[in-house]
Amino acid sequence: MDKEGGFVTRPPLLVGASNYDYWKSRMMAFLKQIDSKTWKAILRGWTPPVKMDKDGKPTLELKSAEEWSKEEDELALANSKALYALYNGVDKHIFRLIKKCVCAKEAWTILETVHEGTSKVKLSKLQLLTTKFENLRMNDDETIQDFHMTILDFDNQFDALGEKIPEEKLVRKMLRSLPKKFDMKVTAIEEAKDITDMKLDELVGSLQTYEVAANEKMDKKNKSIAFVSNAEEEDQLSDTESEQSISDAMVLLGKQFNKVLKRMDKRPKTGAADIGRNTYRNFRKPVTDEKSAPNKGVQCHECEGFGHIRSECGTFLKKQKKGLTVTWSDEDSEGETDTAKAIHVLTSVCTSDTESCEEELTFDELAESYKKLCLKSAEVCRVSEEQKETITKLQTERAANMSRISEFSTKWEDSLKIIEEQKATIINLEADKIKQLTEIAHLNEEEPHHPSPILGRHSLSPLLLTSHSLLVE
Repeated sequence: MDKEGGFVTRPPLLVGASNYDYWKSRMMAFLKQIDSKTWKAILRGWTPPVKMDKDGKPTLELKSAEEWSKEEDELALANSKALYALYNGVDKHIFRLIKKCVCAKEAWTILETVHEGTSKVKLSKLQLLTTKFENLRMNDDETIQDFHMTILDFDNQFDALGEKIPEEKLVRKMLRSLPKKFDMKVTAIEEAKDITDMKLDELVGSLQTYEVAANEKMDKKNKSIAFVSNAEEEDQLSDTESEQSISDAMVLLGKQFNKVLKRMDKRPKTGAADIGRNTYRNFRKPVTDEKSAPNKGVQCHECEGFGHIRSECGTFLKKQKKGLTVTWSDEDSEGETDTAKAIHVLTSVCTSDTESCEEELTFDELAESYKKLCLKSAEVCRVSEEQKETITKLQTERAANMSRISEFSTKWEDSLKIIEEQKATIINLEADKIKQLTEIAHLNEEEPHHPSPILGRHSLSPLLLTSHSLLVE
């Protein structure tokens, strides 16, 4: 942290162009607080007293310090105080510029010229600073306090170059430079208050209040989004657990099916033949002869066949996507009925899984779609980079063109001044010429017997008329 400013009696330190704007304001206040004569020594300057001649006119001979009057002593003391403050207010590198100065005003002028420049340099700096100020915008991650400090920095720079920015212009600039999230607040301020009478500090306070409320709402929204994401993770976990339970059920069902097959292998051949006959009897085609219908038994309402009911019909089961089941005879045991149920469940699950897989996209199709999206994303990124490069080049060219325009305008103003000076010189020369010609004419009238060998009376009149016409033009 800088040590300057720790004591009231210590002047601020100038280290270069980086802190000149702040140093100048603080040094002016420091010189004024010493006494009024010290600051007047900077404004009016001081010259060593000289001796007077008999007529009371100043001579080139300097007075000795013992001969100074009381008033001259006070002016010299004020100049010494101001010069001492400037000597102690600069570092050793800048001290070389003012080391030989005897007058405080001379040292102050040197520092101003070095850091602020001449009038032409100030004009160029003002133009560049105006361009930067007009292009100033507040970033989304920037706070109102930080942007307020940036605007005040620009205001101080303008003030150091001799141009004051009105309060209304600063207020309007801040309202125009805010991000989109402040649009509603800006509209409300413009409709409810008079911008011309509004102070910048008042505007900053109102915007800071709105910023705090908006940040709190954003924090609550982020918390709710986090809660939703946690809930989604729990749902995904429950789905994973349900898929695991289904897989376990499938494994258990496979084990039961293997046990059923082993039981069927252990049964005697007669039982298997009976099962085959029963199966053949259940799956044979229906007879459409109406005369034999009364002798066939029960008729199915689905396929209009005989010998089975609708719930046992193969056509009905296919429509319901449950697959075919094998109907066991009344003579089978209770274990065979359980076996048929297990086979029915297994075939139904396998059929539904096969159909669901056919409806999903294949891995190749997903890979092809992903590849297309990657290519499209790469193309969009490439176009975006090209546009960014183009924007950067245009901004660079714009800055260069603005600098050239400022240089040309300065040269144009200088040329106009030179032309005006030359016109004034020509007019003065013409006036002197006419005056001399008039004097020559008077001399010729006074001495008629001694005409001028160069100009006679008849040759003088046309010259006077010509000069008079030039002056009138």
